[in-house]
Amino acid sequence: MRIIEWTGGNAPDKQATLKIDRYSTHTYQALWDPGYCGCPDCHCIVGYGPTPEAAVIDYWEQWEEQ
Repeated sequence: MRIIEWTGGNAPDKQATLKIDRYSTHTYQALWDPGYCGCPDCHCIVGYGPTPEAAVIDYWEQWEEQ
């Protein structure tokens, strides 16, 4: 058995449901809400785009890079 400390994180797989919010007047953000810590030094992925769909695409592109 391995013990790990939970300090936030990104979606575990592409089946995860992302939370989508309006970030500003012309921008949406997508994030994996259960893992998003939002701390000042946060390294959690947040996707941004002009539409909710674009924000989700940006999130998954970043997720695949990690």
